Amino acid sequence: MSFFRFAGIVPLVFLLAACGGGDSTPPTYSDASEGASGRAVKGVLQYADASVYERIAGEWVLSAITQTDVSGGFVFAGGLPEGPVTIVITAATDGSTRMICDATECGPAVGEGDVNNNFVFDFGESMPVPANFTMKAILPGGRPADLQIAVTPFTHLASTFVERLPGDVSDQAIELALSQVAALFGLDPAFAYQTPVDITSAEEVAAAGRADLRQSLMSAGFSEQIDVADIQTVLDGYAMQFSELAGQLPVHGLYSVEALSLATQQIVALVSELPAEEFLAAFQLWLTQWNDSLTQVVVTGEVNEEDLARARTSLDYLDHYLTLAGIDAQGSFLPTQAPQVSWLANEELLFLAQVCLESVVSVIEVSVMASLVGPGFPLPAEFQANAPEGLTAIYTHATGVLTIVGERNGQTVDIAFDVDPMLTGLAAGHLEYAVREGSTVSNSKESGELSGTLSIDVHNSEEALALALALFSEDTEALGGALESFLQSLHARASIEGSGSIVKTDDEEYGFFGSILAWGEINIPAIAAGGEFLTVEITSGEGYSPNGDALYSLENTESALNISVGSRAELTANFGFEAFNMPAMEVFADGYLAGYQELVSVAVAELMSQQSLDLNSLLAVVSALDLSALDLQGEGSLNIPADDKQWTFVLDGNRFDASQPNSTENALSFYVTSLAGGYIYSGGSLVATVTFDWVRLGATIYYVDGVQKDYFFGNFLALLGLTESA
Repeated sequence: MSFFRFAGIVPLVFLLAACGGGDSTPPTYSDASEGASGRAVKGVLQYADASVYERIAGEWVLSAITQTDVSGGFVFAGGLPEGPVTIVITAATDGSTRMICDATECGPAVGEGDVNNNFVFDFGESMPVPANFTMKAILPGGRPADLQIAVTPFTHLASTFVERLPGDVSDQAIELALSQVAALFGLDPAFAYQTPVDITSAEEVAAAGRADLRQSLMSAGFSEQIDVADIQTVLDGYAMQFSELAGQLPVHGLYSVEALSLATQQIVALVSELPAEEFLAAFQLWLTQWNDSLTQVVVTGEVNEEDLARARTSLDYLDHYLTLAGIDAQGSFLPTQAPQVSWLANEELLFLAQVCLESVVSVIEVSVMASLVGPGFPLPAEFQANAPEGLTAIYTHATGVLTIVGERNGQTVDIAFDVDPMLTGLAAGHLEYAVREGSTVSNSKESGELSGTLSIDVHNSEEALALALALFSEDTEALGGALESFLQSLHARASIEGSGSIVKTDDEEYGFFGSILAWGEINIPAIAAGGEFLTVEITSGEGYSPNGDALYSLENTESALNISVGSRAELTANFGFEAFNMPAMEVFADGYLAGYQELVSVAVAELMSQQSLDLNSLLAVVSALDLSALDLQGEGSLNIPADDKQWTFVLDGNRFDASQPNSTENALSFYVTSLAGGYIYSGGSLVATVTFDWVRLGATIYYVDGVQKDYFFGNFLALLGLTESA
């Protein structure tokens, strides 16, 4: 047994022992039940519709329907169909369904049931349920012969989990979901087959075993959070979090283990028949075992060894290379890499950037002035332009060169620009600016050097000329009209070619170096036609870090990166990198993304509706985005020449296929079901679940045989010296 599997089981065994988990007899299994009865409790659900659905041709088909009685019990006299089934409890359409409040209070009293006439539904009082109320249970084909069905918030979580899995419903998936719920909440493994307790009944509490009481007390904890929203919202909120996080929950915040633990501890105080200290200690222990932003419960279930082995042919290589890079359970990557950039975290760098921007302002001013040379606008052959304090800017008209030299805020500046007159350039549809080789900006800690050329071609020269002429006019309306016309028909292409570096002043070998040949094009008229309105291409380039890590374009390829944005965003990439102790790798990719506009609109609307934008609320919005709106398509390959290995990949919607090494045969399919998690399948079997941790910047893979692999870059906020709430 692996360490991770053992570590995940220890707290569960401790909790079960503390809560009497050992007093339940393991069920015996058969292919189908001859008769089936059960109970629905969130508190007790009276006179609700109870329906059973069977799985036929990939769809849920109604098999039988009955109704719960005054105690929440129901019976399917004809038994259950063979194979997986779902039991669905819904509010009766005639409004007769009632629920026994099992919380401190369950909201304002509406209609009958307020026994003490205090205008709220209190613990033990009968109340109506919302018309949209739904609570489910899902059971595999292999079920206990003497079947008792529990329908509780926990079976609802398991049911939602299975329904949202990418693959079809199977016994393997159902049993894994039930096992995961039991492990996460410290329930008896057979909780779905135990009659839940009505904790508002002193007689039932006195007769119940510890495991039964644990499920019922925690079920009541969902109602105790009623002030968050109505009960259906609470149930579905936990269920969605559980499925989107691939069988985990947040430790803190909305729909978290902390919220449920604290709420359940409030419930314990209401039930006088309980050994309160014992249960309070157990729930506190359950909460304090989680130290991170997400729970980490090992996944265990039936596994197809052949399918698991197939997936691991590629996943083991992933583990190898990530470990080389220091992306591991300790999150040591960012702290290890921090020295590469930490020397840049100083005030002098900000001054350096400020001086560079101020120099650009001087270039623009001179560019405009140089356009005015002619009759009525005489300029000397050489003149001094406005410059920031401490700097001198001299423009020589004959050569078109602007030099800026001097010292400002501790920055020593020596830059030479080739300046293109702006207005005449716009009229001709072309602008060009160059930073001459040898231009530098430096201070006591950093030295920056840059050389290169920026060229801008404006393809609507008539509109550009109209704008240039309007600048000489005092007619504000004409100027505004010319500017609007210019922007609406703007079609411009900018090209840049150059190299640069920023190094430590006292160690010129320690720094970032790079060169680039790239261009970008914006075509505003194409927006109305639905065409490509933005294109960016890095034709070639290379960059090096202080540690010698390298990112570079590949030979014999048209471009290193090309991105075009229109009705859909398209990407082509061909680049290599050698970094973080890993061997040199070559990446080739080609694909597109559509539907992103709708997703961005939803995200913006959700963010604007938030009362505050702390880290938790931001992550909640991001993780809840429905990625099904996106249309992702692409293919690619990864080559590692030194290891003589190659993988091919296919991206289709939310599915990412990876081949076996040096083969086109599929090794695994990774389904991203949300920005919080996903699932890995191989050969049609679920072999692992995945959760993303946006606080520690990484992911955890939970294999169905109980092995857990953590890959974290490190806590980015901690690296910046910030707290999570900052």
